[in-house]
Amino acid sequence: MLKEASEIAKNTSEAIKNFHTVISNILQPKGIDLAIIEGHKRIIESSINREDIDELTKVAFLSNYKKMVREYENCSRIVEIALPSISTDSKPHDVEDDWFTFFFDKVRLISDETVQQIWGKILANEVKTPGAFQRSLLHTLSVMSKSQAEFFCNISRFCMNEYKDEDAVHPLLFISSNVESYENSRISPDGLLDLENLGLIQCDFKGEYIFRKKKVFRYGTKMIEVYGDPNNNDKIKAGNVTFTCNGNALFHVVGSEFKEYRSDILDFTITKLRKRNCKVIVNGQLVT
Repeated sequence: MLKEASEIAKNTSEAIKNFHTVISNILQPKGIDLAIIEGHKRIIESSINREDIDELTKVAFLSNYKKMVREYENCSRIVEIALPSISTDSKPHDVEDDWFTFFFDKVRLISDETVQQIWGKILANEVKTPGAFQRSLLHTLSVMSKSQAEFFCNISRFCMNEYKDEDAVHPLLFISSNVESYENSRISPDGLLDLENLGLIQCDFKGEYIFRKKKVFRYGTKMIEVYGDPNNNDKIKAGNVTFTCNGNALFHVVGSEFKEYRSDILDFTITKLRKRNCKVIVNGQLVT
């Protein structure tokens, strides 16, 4: 359960104190005493043993109680996940109250630990940079299945950051002509279309998304310079998938284990770029 602000006042940064105060106010249970939410059995037993309450009312009370406890614990767990990432420059008071209300209205129903990790990171990042996560993304996450979330994490393995802009990320997926090659990574056209319907990516299976002239990526410790096809207006054909704004924002809270350097993915990507007549230089060395 969440601690009261007074309990964490000592040895705690001002940002975290403010965070606790704001979140506690948002999550203060309504319509039922906080003591019941905290599991005080004597109150529950007293209600059950009352002879002036019929059995149906008692069942309804217990059912509602269990539901509220579960939802409150889901919210509390996500706050606990966010806490270690709350930095001294976080601005919880700058986040709109309506955003917090919308956020916790969605997460109260989230009990899967994998998905809770994503929500916790979103909360921490929103407090650090108010306005970073739109409500449309929160709604999308609330209707995503666990398998869809895992699918998004899988495509994150194939993403590269722009070298001079860490916020700009590109999923380099050449799936239209390499369906079988992506099956081992559990990536399929149908799964990509699911994410497109959720508003996280855009797909073009008939053509490819295009960069012009030169693009410099970072992947792990590698700097990858890509020069466009000189025989085709210096185009860099970069695969069939691109992130939307919400997809880009979600990528940044995906666990780091899905973004680790993998030589097989880099080699595969470079091979596809070279087949498109692009010149590729990795850490200053021309790939031949």
